[in-house]
Amino acid sequence: DQDTLKGRKAENQPQMRFLRELQFWQELGQTLQLPYIPSSDIPIGWRHRLIGNLRGHIILIKKAMFKEPAMDGWTVLVRHAPIQTPNVTQEIRTDSKIDLLLGKLKKAKGAFESQPDYTWIFLPRIKRETAAGLAQRITTFIDIVSRHTSPCPEGICEGIECKTRLISERKLILINGIPRLYCEDCIKAIPGWGEKAKKEYSEAPNNLIPGVIAGSSVAILGAILWAAAVLIM
Repeated sequence: DQDTLKGRKAENQPQMRFLRELQFWQELGQTLQLPYIPSSDIPIGWRHRLIGNLRGHIILIKKAMFKEPAMDGWTVLVRHAPIQTPNVTQEIRTDSKIDLLLGKLKKAKGAFESQPDYTWIFLPRIKRETAAGLAQRITTFIDIVSRHTSPCPEGICEGIECKTRLISERKLILINGIPRLYCEDCIKAIPGWGEKAKKEYSEAPNNLIPGVIAGSSVAILGAILWAAAVLIM
């Protein structure tokens, strides 16, 4: 509304909001010691992003919107080594600090999720919260997850069909929004995996996905249907 009163065109407002938020995100990155690497393939208002390695865990922080109840905030994703014990997920979720972080969303579905190799949370926006204040909440969540999980294994390619597996040089990529560590050969092979999964899907009876495809192949398929799914850093 202020931009409109000053005669600024509506189509320029997202860019100006992006610039106004830029300093906040840069301060947040400096406090957390995570690189600020904005996304380039989504609307400009949602491009702010921090992604990097922290204590052996891969951290991804993005601006986000929660649907019901509608509120904006941030998602914090922590990549860790595969969880070996089923009760670890429950231990993380029942930590008393998780409910404090979720606030009004502590009973909402979709505000917290823990998978075998990553855990993420939606942090609602707090009015007038500084970058330092948000960093403290994010650090609290990372501390909880890292206390119950192990860092991502070093020197191992996470490609689902990697022929080498043990590799010294890996690159951080995003597949379906989840950060992964792949070797150069697997990154080049991803389009082929997508085509393979696509063919298996089309040949499935009644177009239903058989159990063998319902795992990692479909994750790759979803990522390859749009070329920008993989971001090499």
